[in-house]
Amino acid sequence: NLIIIHSLRWKEQSPISLFIILKSRIFLREIFPGFFMYPKLHFHVSPRNVDFTDTGNLFMSISRAWHQVPKKIFRILKYTRMVLNAYQELLNKSNALLDKAQITRITNLLVSKSRVYVYGRGSSGLVAQEMKLRFMRIGLNIEAVTDSHIMKVNSVILDENCLVIGISVSGQTDDIISSLKAAHQHGAYTLLMTARQDKSYQDFCDETLIFASMEHLEYGNIISPQFPILLVLDVLYAHYLQIDRSKKEALHEY
Repeated sequence: NLIIIHSLRWKEQSPISLFIILKSRIFLREIFPGFFMYPKLHFHVSPRNVDFTDTGNLFMSISRAWHQVPKKIFRILKYTRMVLNAYQELLNKSNALLDKAQITRITNLLVSKSRVYVYGRGSSGLVAQEMKLRFMRIGLNIEAVTDSHIMKVNSVILDENCLVIGISVSGQTDDIISSLKAAHQHGAYTLLMTARQDKSYQDFCDETLIFASMEHLEYGNIISPQFPILLVLDVLYAHYLQIDRSKKEALHEY
């Protein structure tokens, strides 16, 4: 059932046009991820030397035709598989790392704190801006800060009614770490979102939310570094939306 062969025309001593259509989703996903970009490959198989009642010879002919597919297609399939495997790996790790109790605590903080600041630099800064846009739209008093100078200046207006979230994939971004330390000294509740586990964060972070990562993720070598952070953001958003949902949905529709 994996392969259907459809004969477009049949003439004695003339080529047959074959469409090979791969139908099985499992086959597509496991063997040729990305093959959906090439749903129909057109081959010409001569009937002169092929007995179409002989399944073995038929598929040998198809196999020979298959090897005529440009190498470029296989390279595309290879790179597609690499990307999809990376996403799947991060999804699996994210599922294992997420702590429901911690997500609930952070959601309650978003509700209880009068002001929320999200710090991020580079790609993490883009996530900070995304978080601001999404949560502001449903009524949260939130600001994204992506400039290191503004992070320093902002520390003077912080107090115990503020929640400061720092985002750093590496967990070693100097601007983010120093700003969280300053926020902690001013009494703000501090949360670091990172892929790095380090006990030293406990000295200045009330919460450390660990998200999934893979080697060189912060450099974006294979996929966007924002992906695992955005995944966690979506989880937080879904939980926050459930609190007074009707009001938040009304604000979102405004």
